[in-house]
Amino acid sequence: MTARSLPHDEQPDPNFAAQLEWELERALRREARFARTVHDAGARRPGAALLALVFAAALALGGGGAWAAHNVLRSRGAQALVAQQNGRVELAKLRERRARSELERTQLEHAAGLSAAAPLLASRVEVALASEQLELGRIDRAEVEATARPPQHALSAALVTTPAGVRDLVHERLEVERVSLAEQLALARELAEQANVQANAGLMPQADASRFRIGVDKLTLRGELVRRRRELRADFVAARTSAARTELLDLQAQAQTRRDLAQLELQAAREAHERLALLAQHGRVSARELEQAELALATHAAESDSANSELEWLAEELARTR
Repeated sequence: MTARSLPHDEQPDPNFAAQLEWELERALRREARFARTVHDAGARRPGAALLALVFAAALALGGGGAWAAHNVLRSRGAQALVAQQNGRVELAKLRERRARSELERTQLEHAAGLSAAAPLLASRVEVALASEQLELGRIDRAEVEATARPPQHALSAALVTTPAGVRDLVHERLEVERVSLAEQLALARELAEQANVQANAGLMPQADASRFRIGVDKLTLRGELVRRRRELRADFVAARTSAARTELLDLQAQAQTRRDLAQLELQAAREAHERLALLAQHGRVSARELEQAELALATHAAESDSANSELEWLAEELARTR
């Protein structure tokens, strides 16, 4: 993929936008090639012959030449990373524009009485998700441009010096997630309220309305996780917690969230299994449907057990880490 130098908020030109998905595929293929052996890369990557000449010169010139070769490699790698991140940001821009276009369409249909409120709310959720991915992509691009290395997402990652000054990009990402989740949660609550009204009126099965309520609970848990991760990041930046302990506490918070999410799904699976088992006694559902419900029950139980096991291990590690 050819590197393009675009301002962060510049709109892509029509030709670039038209070929973006094809360029992104090339970028992803190139990224995969970086993980292959030097021999394979030399056989496939454009410019490999030039790098081979650089290495030959380095061997001839000794240590100074080796350092020059390292700088050439680093420069080319940085250019590739920036190019790839540019592709991702441009694709995110396209997705956000498409989401906003779909939202405008559903708004017009709803205003004309041609559609219910649910599709409109769903379109607003899609816009929130697309906007979140675009903002996260821009933050990643800023880090790649400033550091010439892949973005560092760990809570113990260092602050980054950019042309605009020193930035806490980890905190910025968490803030983007927080804002997006708050918007998604508000929309999910509206959907759940509508579903509850329809279920009470007999227009929707109670089981379907329950799924909307579970959606609200899931987003609430994810919001709590982001809040906890923001606290951990603040403690690390303020040097109140070591890097090792910060990462263990982060793993603990994520495992707790996975356990709680699994418990939500497990409870819903139990209710669904009981309902289907009763219907199966009267021949109103197939044995296959009942088997699928049993599989879902076992899957979520296993997820809960796995999270609990991880939490036990993390508790032991945290007891040894300060």
